[in-house]
Amino acid sequence: MFDRSKTRPRTRLGHGTLVILFATLLAALSMFFASAVDVRAMLTPEGAALRELHEEVGLRVESEGILGLLDDYGTRSGFIITPVVVWASAFGELTPNPAEVARVYRVPLADLDHPDVPILLTIPESDRPVIQIPILESKINAPTAAVIYQMREVVVHGRPTRVDHFEQPVWAWRARVPTVLFVCHANTARSVMAHALLDRMLAERGVAGRVRVRSGGVATYARDGMIASLDARLALKEVGVHLAEDAMVSTDLKAHRDVIAGADLILSMTVQQKAMIGAYEEARGRAVFTLREFSGEDGDIDDPAGQGEDVFRAARDEILRCLEKSIDRLLTTLR
Repeated sequence: MFDRSKTRPRTRLGHGTLVILFATLLAALSMFFASAVDVRAMLTPEGAALRELHEEVGLRVESEGILGLLDDYGTRSGFIITPVVVWASAFGELTPNPAEVARVYRVPLADLDHPDVPILLTIPESDRPVIQIPILESKINAPTAAVIYQMREVVVHGRPTRVDHFEQPVWAWRARVPTVLFVCHANTARSVMAHALLDRMLAERGVAGRVRVRSGGVATYARDGMIASLDARLALKEVGVHLAEDAMVSTDLKAHRDVIAGADLILSMTVQQKAMIGAYEEARGRAVFTLREFSGEDGDIDDPAGQGEDVFRAARDEILRCLEKSIDRLLTTLR
């Protein structure tokens, strides 16, 4: 489905350097993105790609910039990836969405033509070779590696190449990503801060995507679709976590008990919330703790709502301290 005749000839590129954009993403955020998938499912792959490109890195490209599609790649976890190749002839400073993107890299296409690209490995678990691409002082695995390799072969060199025979590493075969669920009353302040702070910590440790972070509210007044508290977002911003107003919306766990059922680890802010969650049939057999308890302490993290910026800062710092203290246990629990 890729039309190479639409690629721009090298003679029109001047003295610039051909690059591909490579973004490392934060762990998935909230029900906002789950609901957004339903909307994007109604778009064509090309339309969804252009939308994501603009939302995630601030790069707007018109439909004329679409060069075509590469082969679908079916992942071991049951997803189908449809790669869309887009040409952007000139762009300035990118603006990564802090709610989704940890960092954006510009990788020269010349780096993909090194003799050691790709790396092919054999593993006893599969008769298919595992493909890796050594870039960014790391080794990128399939499916990303397979997509990049086919892009190099088909788009850059015009060599017909298939990649569906390339394998993913064994750790990527897991059918589902382990999930941690943060719980507070309304899912607008404490659990939001815990959610965003853990997302950043996972990204900093290079394990974003291997753990899914979710959050929800359990109080009688919890509702779907409420935006995060301004005080919570300001408190996060002070420690370098920039959460857009609509980046995370609340989830009412009373109405979405499947979220409870899908959690491998549930961390509440108070003992009362732990008891409320534990009363649901969906929580039976789940690991349920208060955040303080999980970090080896007693007591609650009190609700800062309506008490001013200093109380929100104190709650943020307490959540961050508990997460830093328990992050190794969390990753071991969700292994």
